[in-house]
Amino acid sequence: GVSADTWQMLAGDRPLCMALAVYAVFWFVAAIVPMSVNALGLNVLEKSFAETSLMFGCVCIGIAIGCVLAGRLSKSTVNFAFVRIGSWGVFASLGLLAMPDIAEDGSLDLSRHLLGYHGSQVALTFAGFFAGMFAVPLQVYIQAKPPEEFKGRMIGTMNLVNWIAIILSAAF
Repeated sequence: GVSADTWQMLAGDRPLCMALAVYAVFWFVAAIVPMSVNALGLNVLEKSFAETSLMFGCVCIGIAIGCVLAGRLSKSTVNFAFVRIGSWGVFASLGLLAMPDIAEDGSLDLSRHLLGYHGSQVALTFAGFFAGMFAVPLQVYIQAKPPEEFKGRMIGTMNLVNWIAIILSAAF
């Protein structure tokens, strides 16, 4: 569990507590993405397991690029502009991935997907890219902000809270 003095430190530092909560929500959503990608690839797009795995590979490539870019552009500071950009980018990318196709009469065709297989790969790459941009500044802030004697405990608390969010996502 989390020690009482760590909870007390968090209670006295609202920005750090909010960053921890936002990062936990990020991991909650991140834990849902693989299941959603599998459902999209296998059930909606009717792709094989291998093709569906390639879709998730696009997410991973995007995350790597987004993390590296956020780290390089931030240099030695925490840049919360990347959190904002990342959150809107993830929202837009996942929103596009949720869109059904539009039929010739202008109505929504729930039996088909708007982006198709290759369009979904592009959107998933961008979702991963923006997730990397979002995650790096938050994690750096959570690790750097606490006083020196709390840094290790804060990393442990962050991991515990993130895993609780991941477990809760399974129920969702």
